[in-house]
Amino acid sequence: MHNWTNKCFSTRIGRFLKNKKSLLIFYAMVTHKETTVQKHVNKAGAHIDVIPDGLTCKRHPFDVTVNHPFKTFVCEEWDRWMSSGRPTFTPTGRQRRAPYT
Repeated sequence: MHNWTNKCFSTRIGRFLKNKKSLLIFYAMVTHKETTVQKHVNKAGAHIDVIPDGLTCKRHPFDVTVNHPFKTFVCEEWDRWMSSGRPTFTPTGRQRRAPYT
């Protein structure tokens, strides 16, 4: 986390705005909750919000707006493909993968 903060986060565009703080949203990983990490990130110009385990889908915007709809679409397409009777098998009897189209 210290390396990432120094090499990536601290070099971000807009970091020169000394009075503005960013918000970093982290998963509830042990290293994200360490006091030394939080102090280091705060010193680099950010507030930290840690998403509690099991609440990612409720609080993480990307998961709610992009990942969930995408995963739902993929599951629906897979179900549609599987129920359409189109799966084919290799000479050894293994099912071939779904086509990308």
